[in-house]
Amino acid sequence: MKGDVEMSKEEGIREMTYQMVMRASWKMLQSGLLSEDEYLAFEAKMREKYRPVIGLLFSDIDLLSCG
Repeated sequence: MKGDVEMSKEEGIREMTYQMVMRASWKMLQSGLLSEDEYLAFEAKMREKYRPVIGLLFSDIDLLSCG
């Protein structure tokens, strides 16, 4: 389709890695292994490192207040 945007293989790998890392860190937060401040600092570092495209769509959602 005209106007579709494709993700490169490298972008896809970065996106998957970011999603997996953040899922693991979320579980660590929920189990008390990370504090909220540690989680937020880690999230910022991972956004900078992996530069996710899809993950950024959800990064503005405050997961700490959702659940």
